[in-house]
Amino acid sequence: MHRRYVTLDLLRGIAAIGVMLFHNCVGVVQSGYLAVDLFFVLSGFVIALSYEDKLRGGLAQSSFFLARFIRLWPMIVVGSVLGLLAGLAHYVAHPGDLWTLGAQFSASLILFPKLAIAEGDELFPLNTVFWSLFFEIVVNVIYAAWLYSRRAQGLLVAVVIVSAICILLQPEIRMLMLFTRALLGFFLGVLMYRMSNKLQLTAVRFGWLFCAAAVVLILVMPTSI
Repeated sequence: MHRRYVTLDLLRGIAAIGVMLFHNCVGVVQSGYLAVDLFFVLSGFVIALSYEDKLRGGLAQSSFFLARFIRLWPMIVVGSVLGLLAGLAHYVAHPGDLWTLGAQFSASLILFPKLAIAEGDELFPLNTVFWSLFFEIVVNVIYAAWLYSRRAQGLLVAVVIVSAICILLQPEIRMLMLFTRALLGFFLGVLMYRMSNKLQLTAVRFGWLFCAAAVVLILVMPTSI
């Protein structure tokens, strides 16, 4: 049984509040979008903590995917239904194309992104934040396949470096930009988990407070990527 990191739960809560404020209170949390990147890092760490030994010990990839599906699917359904209700409310006020709304709802339920996206378009028009869930699943699949590589450690470092370079170069293709953000964050979390296993780290008194303060400071400061 793996140990629980209470500080990670705290950071996840702060990140969730940061995203909410970023979308609903413009100007309050100027860099709230970075909370999504923190979510990917935390996800990589927690997934590695929970499943790495199991996958290496013989846990079938199908069992891993099923566990992740059960964890994520309720959020997908709830988010899709809320998006549909918002779309129907908009339709009542401004009648439009119900077929498009229905197609968007169906695509949202199965997390099928809008492939041909022009500038300003969203991968999931019905619920725009679904892009993070979509790429969370994508990097989970990559992670499970990556564990079976004989050169996993070297590939891990390479993935982190290449992803960071792609983000710094700011690729014009938005889907690629979002994918590299997810890839970098997730595998950075995996790398941190592996380092924590190899290094003999000692607990720092009030370390959780320093971590929380650092995250809050980053979220409220004006930044751009």
